[in-house]
Amino acid sequence: MKSLAIRVSDHPALQSQKLHDRMTASMGTVLLNTALEFRRYPGYSEVILEFFGGGKGLGKGAKSLQEWPEAIGSVLADFIVDECEEELLRRLIRKDKRYSEGEREEILAYCRQLEEVSDFAPAASVEASPGRSRKRSLLLQDLEDCLRPGATLDLDGFFRFRLKQYGAELKEMLEYASDEYLMDQQYKEFISLLRYFVYVQDSKMPLAHIIHQGGHNFLLLDSELNPIDTEKLDTTYRVEFMDKDYNLEDMIVSSLLTIAPERICIHTREPELPVIKTLAQIFENRTEICELCRSCESISAPLEQQDKLSP
Repeated sequence: MKSLAIRVSDHPALQSQKLHDRMTASMGTVLLNTALEFRRYPGYSEVILEFFGGGKGLGKGAKSLQEWPEAIGSVLADFIVDECEEELLRRLIRKDKRYSEGEREEILAYCRQLEEVSDFAPAASVEASPGRSRKRSLLLQDLEDCLRPGATLDLDGFFRFRLKQYGAELKEMLEYASDEYLMDQQYKEFISLLRYFVYVQDSKMPLAHIIHQGGHNFLLLDSELNPIDTEKLDTTYRVEFMDKDYNLEDMIVSSLLTIAPERICIHTREPELPVIKTLAQIFENRTEICELCRSCESISAPLEQQDKLSP
């Protein structure tokens, strides 16, 4: 036989119609020399494709019966990634009882963000290809034995029992997104705790200046622009970021928690830096971001002169 049927459940709604529309749009380009029939039954629908040969048609699609299943697989892989992937991720995350429904939705949002990243995990299974191309390649491997002329592919059964390579990729993506979500939650709890420390501390200084010298270099000055000797401070609230490159930034945050100034003026030309955002989150309305003022000029001018003299 030169026909192949794809059976699609009516849940989620309109999925079968979307598959029909996708296949129809591919006829004459990817699916050359192919006739299509759409049949509805109670609870499911079938998209029936028939290859009539002849080697005619434009485009890079299949011109022989041997090439035909791969062409169908290419269209079907695009359809699964575009229309079915989120539902497949939902099925997977429902099995994890650690999360509430709201938390699952947040983790799914992280998965959507990963769609924009080429290789979200270090161990990519296909040579450094963008994430979508890799998933399509894995799907084609899973579909290879299911798309034979004369066969009927039950898409829901395929998702449950035959989704090996692509299924493993989805599990890996979901695990990565879950880790990102948990880290973000820990960070929020960490910031909330530091805000509490600021709230209970008595202020020991009306104003403190933070001069960002570039990179991870900062100066902590008092209201008269004199350096604050951080080594003499009793840093009861010692803060340590997980990133080891943040040692000096740890010290700045710990010192500010100790002196709890009434106001903090952050002088920087890079207000989007993570540490600047963190300080603004911890000290909230006590902070003021200054990108250029007399204090900035008096300190940055010697630094710029030093940069010009550096080889």
